[in-house]
Amino acid sequence: MWDTVAYRVKHAPHHRTGDKWKIYPTYDFTHCLCDSFENITHSLCTIEFIPARESYEWLCDALTVYKPRQYEFARLNLQGTFLSKRKIAKLVENKLVRDWDDPRLYTIIALRRRGIPPGALIQFCSELGVTNIPSTVEIKKFEQSVRSYLEASAPRLMMVLDPIKIIIENVADDYRLPVEVPLHPKDPSMGTVETAFTKTLYIEREDFREIDSPDYFRLAPGKLCGLFKAPFPVTCTSFSNGPDGKVNEIRCRLENDGKAPKPKAYIMWVNATDAIPVDEVRYFHPLFKSDPPPADFESDVNPTSLETFTTAVIEPAFYTLATKAIADATKESEERTKKAVQENVGVDPATKGGEDEPVVTAEQLVGMENIRFQAMRLAYFTVDRESSVGCLQDGKAGKREGDKLILNRIVTLKEDAGKKV
Repeated sequence: MWDTVAYRVKHAPHHRTGDKWKIYPTYDFTHCLCDSFENITHSLCTIEFIPARESYEWLCDALTVYKPRQYEFARLNLQGTFLSKRKIAKLVENKLVRDWDDPRLYTIIALRRRGIPPGALIQFCSELGVTNIPSTVEIKKFEQSVRSYLEASAPRLMMVLDPIKIIIENVADDYRLPVEVPLHPKDPSMGTVETAFTKTLYIEREDFREIDSPDYFRLAPGKLCGLFKAPFPVTCTSFSNGPDGKVNEIRCRLENDGKAPKPKAYIMWVNATDAIPVDEVRYFHPLFKSDPPPADFESDVNPTSLETFTTAVIEPAFYTLATKAIADATKESEERTKKAVQENVGVDPATKGGEDEPVVTAEQLVGMENIRFQAMRLAYFTVDRESSVGCLQDGKAGKREGDKLILNRIVTLKEDAGKKV
């Protein structure tokens, strides 16, 4: 074992204590003693600390204090990115990402802002297990773990990313039919939300073709198509194009006489009367063009790693879902913090044991990222922290003046190879 360096002298102000101290204990000297004082049973380190284990145990023995057991394991490396604080700091300082919580990164705060649930991270790590062999995990494995977790826990809503307006010609202007839509098809306990089927609707642009083909089952001129949970299918009678040459309006006939055949496909829709405009929808793609990122990673940043959409609309049930999600998250966080205080008997909850220690409150555990849902046939989404949703202040669902809604795509949906188009 080499001689342990216990202290170092640094003639520079500290970011927290200023000029109060000049002498600082080193990591090798501090690590084992802090673990001992805090009654740590197992000190878990990455494999580069294997050589330090000898000094860790020697110092505890030399001072005759309680000696925890140090275990080493390989760090978690994800494909196509890195977790180095030094490298991430360069990206932030050079404004190649927005901040440490930029959802294109894989820091904990970035994953939180992106909407990754804590339970999904625990599930992912549990599936991997622990090893001391260095390896790199494919991003698709991580995303599949997140997708699997959200599949069971995220409610469903109808959202249209790139809308085209549909006008149903054979109904009155004030036609309005209530429609009950389940929040989860496999979990009735999540309940239902109510939307309205009206004369004017929005559908996804990719769900319409100007020229039909036998292998296409969505909406096209003269073709019948179902609308998810709507009482009747529709048949396209005509369409018109805007100045840019794109289709901007589709006219349909509601097949409500009971004679129409069963549709071969059903598409998502949002009624135009009550649709909530989404100010921005953010899709995140790999931050780097190369895999793995090269040594000069700053020049390898993918310029199209952030894709935004500004025309999306979502059904009004979003407000009901959002208020419930925040209320549930608040209740859970209050229970967690209360339990934590009870388990730390003798520790002042106002200081958590020291004036320099951060205080965790229930409010810190609740953010916009707690509002998660699946936009059917699109992806899983969460609300970004830059949003402003007024109804969350008073708990009463509904739109408020000054609302700003920004959605982050958490992860894509698993593609079904047999899905009809």
